[in-house]
Amino acid sequence: MQMYSHLLHCRQIIFLRCKLM
Repeated sequence: MQMYSHLLHCRQIIFLRCKLM
């Protein structure tokens, strides 16, 4: 479960980064 949450967090960061770009 912890790993799943970590993956979601990474995905959120990538999504925000793409949006900023």
